[in-house]
Formats: sequence, structure tokens, C-alpha cells
Amino acid sequence: MLAAFGSYAARKLVEKARTGRSRPTRALRLFGFSIPGYRGRTLSRSSRGGTILSIAPVFSRRGKRPSTSSSRNRLGRLANRARLRVPGATIALRPCRDLCQDGYNTELAFRFAVLPSVFFSFLLMLAMPRASMAQVETQNVFNFPWQVGESTEITFTGRLRTAPGRKGFYQTRAGAVLEQNVSSRIGLIAGYYFADRENDVSDWEGSHRYFAGFSHKLFSWKGSWEARHLSEYFDVPGAGNDYRVRHRGGWKAPTRVAPFANVEVFWDREGWRNTRWQGGVAWRISPRVSVDAHYFYEPRRSDVGAAPRHMWGTTLRIPIGEIR
Repeated sequence: MLAAFGSYAARKLVEKARTGRSRPTRALRLFGFSIPGYRGRTLSRSSRGGTILSIAPVFSRRGKRPSTSSSRNRLGRLANRARLRVPGATIALRPCRDLCQDGYNTELAFRFAVLPSVFFSFLLMLAMPRASMAQVETQNVFNFPWQVGESTEITFTGRLRTAPGRKGFYQTRAGAVLEQNVSSRIGLIAGYYFADRENDVSDWEGSHRYFAGFSHKLFSWKGSWEARHLSEYFDVPGAGNDYRVRHRGGWKAPTRVAPFANVEVFWDREGWRNTRWQGGVAWRISPRVSVDAHYFYEPRRSDVGAAPRHMWGTTLRIPIGEIR
């Protein structure tokens, strides 16, 4: 079986070598999987029949010799080809484009960006308690960011929420958010929302929300890890005023189809209020259009909600004005 598998691999690589792709790739692709280059390393696996797979880093473009002035040429002289060796056959491939120019490849391949998110979403659906199905809600968010300066952005936003099987459509919200970057890692946030919500007696009541805070980048590893901190003040006519603070930390992948995950904790004058555990996938369709699908599980204090809330939602983002 191993010999048959190796022969099949050899035939596939011979076919790829004969076709002669005009556009060089960043990594050797074998059976649909991308094997990125590693600086100063080779990937190998041995068996009784010899080396099954031996990948050497490549430092030159197709058809060109490595530059002698480059410090990377030291390894290029040792191995400037990628080789696949199977019992009874040895196939040598021409070098690809500068596999190791960035060291370790931190970008996630498409399959690794999508499949884990779909898998975890499926697990969440299976794990959803049937007893709290009455607390399932949906939300649709619409964001229209406007870049008004090199480090200033205003986002006009709207949101619709529904409670299927209970109230149906029960909340709408509109407002604007100002974000000012003070450095490459820290940004200031301020904004205002007007919300109209159906209460328990089927009457609609409006409220005003004012908020301010800041966000900061924690570190970069397989994406961006960031945190956000906000203070919010609610002005509800006829019902008094209230406030709350919220702290959020999360991660987002750097790919076009990018999974993301975060957790946000809410506090008010009574102490802990609720926590949102959120995950989803964002898709940048074009420079002007991106969408995401997300889910969050929200355990709440007893006086805030009788049971945890399961929220399924989407976000549509369309920049207006010039894209910088």
C-alpha cells in the first residue's frame, strides 16, 4: 500500500512539473495541503524504504540562481530544490518563489480558517440546551465606516434584533461611533446610540446611550489579539438613568476568510451583569464589502434575564467615501 501511495504521489508531482505553472507559488502543494518553507530547516520522514518526504527551503525565483550577496544563500547552496523520494522513484522539482522570505508563515490557509469555525458552530448547535430555546434571538448589524483622516474614522451603524417564537422584531438601534488612533497600538472610542425597544406590555420606548473608552493591541500571533474597554451611560425617559462598563478581549485571524473569537464581561452598580462568549467567521468579499456570521452565548444575572441567551447574528460592513 505504501509503495502504491508513493507511486501515485510521484505521478501527481510529475504531472505538475510538466504543466509548468507560469505563476510561482509560495509553498509546495501536496495532495491539496500547503507546506510552507522553514528558515534553516528541512522536513523529513523516514521509513524502511527510505525517506518518504524531504522538503528543503528554496531561496530563489523560478529559473534564477540564488544571489551570492544574500545571507540566505548559505542554505541555498546546500539545498535549492524540493525533493520527493519514494521507493523506486526520485522526483526533483524546480524551486518555487522565495519560500522563506518571511521566515515562518503566520497566515492561515483557507481550510484552517473555515473548517474549525464551521465545526465549532456545529458543536454549539448540538450543545444548545433545549430548555432555553425560548431565549434564542437574532441580530443583524449594518456598519458604514467613513475614513475622515489618516487616523480618524466615523462608523454609522444600525442594528435589528428579533426574538423568534416570542416577540418577533423587538428592537432597533442607530448611531455613530468615532475612533481615533493615538498610536499604532492604542485607539480612543466615543459614540452615541438611539434605541427603540418593545417592552413587556407591547409598548415601544426609546432610550439614549452615550459611551466612551479605548482599545489596545495586545500582541500578534496567528492574527491580532486586542482588548476594548467601554463605559456606557443610559438615559431612558421616564425610567431613570443607568450605567455599565464592559471589557472585551479577543482574537481575529489575518486571512480573507477570518475566524474570530472574543469574550466580553459587563458590570453595573450591582456588580457582575452578564458575559458574552462569541465566535464567528468574517469574509472580506471585496475592498468595499465584508460580512460576518457570529454567535454568542450570554449567561446573565437573574434580574437581567431569566435564562442564558443564545444570539445568532450577521454583520454587513460597507465603507463609504475614499478607502485609505
